[in-house]
Amino acid sequence: MTDHCSLVQAQPPQVSGLAGIRAAASMTPSSYSPADNSIGVVWNTGAVMAQYGYYPDGNGGFIRGAYDVQLAMEPEAFDLSALNNHAPFLDNHAYDDKGMVNMTNRAVVGKVIPGTAQIIGGQGVARVTLSTAPGDADLVTKLITGIIANVSVGVKLLRTTRIDAPEDGRARPLFRADLSQPYEISAVPLGADRGAHT
Repeated sequence: MTDHCSLVQAQPPQVSGLAGIRAAASMTPSSYSPADNSIGVVWNTGAVMAQYGYYPDGNGGFIRGAYDVQLAMEPEAFDLSALNNHAPFLDNHAYDDKGMVNMTNRAVVGKVIPGTAQIIGGQGVARVTLSTAPGDADLVTKLITGIIANVSVGVKLLRTTRIDAPEDGRARPLFRADLSQPYEISAVPLGADRGAHT
């Protein structure tokens, strides 16, 4: 799958139903600081995001198909310890040309500055230090000039609740992530949460 908001694992989750997602976000080029080569990011706004993968069927099993997820955006709904521990800032979730996750050191183009990942005003925000390596210069230039402005966050879903009802007439089930742990942020061409950006 090449979609940046695909489930993290390809097999049915073993714990809380939904294991993880990729959720779009954004960067704010006007927040670029040349003094420390960093940029501010909005990594999630709580938008409903389309996903595809395994989700709980309500009877102890799993269904593979399309569903929607919305991250609860209260501070207590997040474990930000992974983001605030130098989490990687990646080039497009480190997907290779076949759409498979290929997490290598070459995919890392920055890191989250510890202590900056937080929930403010219903948005997940952080500050990212960008790479100064010559091989990353093209991407970094596109980020600081706003040519690439979308970001996406990799999130482990630790506790979810199905919040749609049959009478809603929804085409896909809707889950709320009541507790989640973001673990990476990526620069992406297009994200699932249209409010996520640099």
